[in-house]
Amino acid sequence: KLTSEDLSKLSNYAFLNGNKIVYSFKNTKSELMEKGDLKIPGLHNVENALASLAVCKIIGINDKDIKEGLS
Repeated sequence: KLTSEDLSKLSNYAFLNGNKIVYSFKNTKSELMEKGDLKIPGLHNVENALASLAVCKIIGINDKDIKEGLS
């Protein structure tokens, strides 16, 4: 179950590093994909993808499935 504390920290879990979508979770920092690999354009969609990535990591979805869902 996500808590309000989890939700307030989402930007700490997933972020852009240059053109890369990156997450940092449970002492692991990993590049998931290129920003340009997202299915839909627009900065607001990048922000939505970052929030989705953060929630997916919190609830235990693996990188392959997250990447497939976003690209």
